[in-house]
Amino acid sequence: MIKNFFVILIINLFYFNFANSNEIDLPKSNVDFSRTSLNTNILQYKWKIDNLRSFSNSDIYYLKKKDFILYCVVFADNFFIETTCDLP
Repeated sequence: MIKNFFVILIINLFYFNFANSNEIDLPKSNVDFSRTSLNTNILQYKWKIDNLRSFSNSDIYYLKKKDFILYCVVFADNFFIETTCDLP
């Protein structure tokens, strides 16, 4: 009886230890970052610009916050500016 109890206890300890070890809290859209605004990510959500790549009609901003990276692509044309941000 006691032997069965210890076996079940040990199995439960291994299960709960390994089941919860791989969980990572990823940033959530509209809670931790905006998908449509570079300025909102910098000013409201406190992301920092880490790197910038410029092309003829677009710029790619690499933003960092804690250990996460957020990519924001800003397309600029004569008539509009479009921003798309997402996690890699």
